[in-house]
Amino acid sequence: MTGPAHLYYADRTCFRSTSAPPARRLTPLDEAAFRSLQAACPRGEWEPKEFALEPDHTHGAFDPVGELLAVANFRVWGERIAHLSVITRPDARGKGHGTSAVASVALHALRSGYLLQYRVLASNAPSIRIARKLGFQYYGWSMAARFGAA
Repeated sequence: MTGPAHLYYADRTCFRSTSAPPARRLTPLDEAAFRSLQAACPRGEWEPKEFALEPDHTHGAFDPVGELLAVANFRVWGERIAHLSVITRPDARGKGHGTSAVASVALHALRSGYLLQYRVLASNAPSIRIARKLGFQYYGWSMAARFGAA
């Protein structure tokens, strides 16, 4: 996935949580659900985000029977910035699960003292809606490019 990417930031002054379906921090006991979500998502969407089941940095939204519908995580950049990523099962998109997962992991990162960063391709309108709904402020843009192995 390449193209212009929007950069959004949030801190305690502008972040708004959500009452969307609740999400929670993932644990090693969620490994099977995590792998099931990974298998349900297109590789081209999953791989660039480098998701891993890291209990301190990975949160997820589940359906009532325990299926993991969305996962969000953060990577620390420069000791102060929590760079957030999110992915939702294709058949569960547009129902608030991605927003819930992002809200959960963002609250955790804020409580840990990080500035939140949300970078999204300009063409990804649903993900931009998540950023705006949660109070992220547009900062600027960059160019996203993914190069294959030489």
